[in-house]
Amino acid sequence: MHKARKENDELKKAQNTQATPVQNDKTAEDTQAQEATKAAGKKRSLEGQPSKPEEPPAKKAKKAVINDVLPDDIWDRLLHLGKEFCASELMWLTGNAWDLMLSVCPDDGAAADTQSEEDTPEEDEREEPTPREMLIENIPVLVATFFAEKAKGLAPWMIEKEARDRFEKAMKDIRSNAVSTIATKHAKIFNITSTDFESKSTRSKLAEVQALLKNDQFLYDPKKSTVIDGQFRHPCILMALHIVLWGANSLKEEDARTKTKKTNGFLWSLDKTTDGLLAFITTCIYFVLKSEGIFTELTTGGTDYFDFYVDRLFQLSRMQNQFPNKYKKLMYFYDSKLFKIKTAEQKKKTLNENDKTLLHEEDTLEDDPEFVPGDDDD
Repeated sequence: MHKARKENDELKKAQNTQATPVQNDKTAEDTQAQEATKAAGKKRSLEGQPSKPEEPPAKKAKKAVINDVLPDDIWDRLLHLGKEFCASELMWLTGNAWDLMLSVCPDDGAAADTQSEEDTPEEDEREEPTPREMLIENIPVLVATFFAEKAKGLAPWMIEKEARDRFEKAMKDIRSNAVSTIATKHAKIFNITSTDFESKSTRSKLAEVQALLKNDQFLYDPKKSTVIDGQFRHPCILMALHIVLWGANSLKEEDARTKTKKTNGFLWSLDKTTDGLLAFITTCIYFVLKSEGIFTELTTGGTDYFDFYVDRLFQLSRMQNQFPNKYKKLMYFYDSKLFKIKTAEQKKKTLNENDKTLLHEEDTLEDDPEFVPGDDDD
């Protein structure tokens, strides 16, 4: 009897075991059916409601209007043109330069005569103008020529005050940028590593700075045998030009032009050295070494930087007229270092026969007292 009860219990247990998968399947089916019913009900509920309109994509914020007079492309061009003009042509403008420029602009035909015959003094009554006076008188022509060559069609815009202000601000920006760069990179440019250079109050007391300022030695290469051979050849001039035009990284590369397209030299499309470029960089160097407050034509400290700048232009012009071979070699020296001209052989290919001869001839001269360092500035 005990045995029969045991067999009966085992039989019930087996039946329960077989029924479990079926019950589990049934439970799963019930769950799926309930979810399907809910989904269908939700769908019917949504179908009875009006559909939401699709939201349009978010609009990009409009660029702020810089001015309501000049088109954006003109505004941008004036920035680069103002910097290029300041660095390569003329460092400062006179107050009436724009009005006079428009009167002599080549786009308007022949240059206008700004002085009547009645007002013109007799030749024998005229005093010989100073270099500063000659430059100021010629500024309108310089500006008009620059716009005719570099910015055709842009000159008429210069009647607008906004255009003039934009151009002149760009000129001020590149002057400030250049002196700041020279002061910051003093170790590379002047080989002066003292931290005293970083402060104007202590910079002027440095013996190295005083030596460079004495008789304007920062303009001359002391290794050259004559003053005129060494003029505008001090290593600091080339180093400063490298950094201002192409950036500090250009000093590490064989080619002055770096890969980036944001350097000043690239943006200005410069391809040669000009008198204005050498006068610009040497005037900036002079300001940094003098350690004065604000870089303007005439500082509160009494230094007339416009006169210094004009004297540099005059020296270069005089060199070109009196010693053309020396001048050509000077320009070739900077072109070969800054603008992809690698060898004399490459240079010869671009010269005519007369220029080839000049490239190898020496000027015969006795040292011109006019070229003694510093005597133009006393």
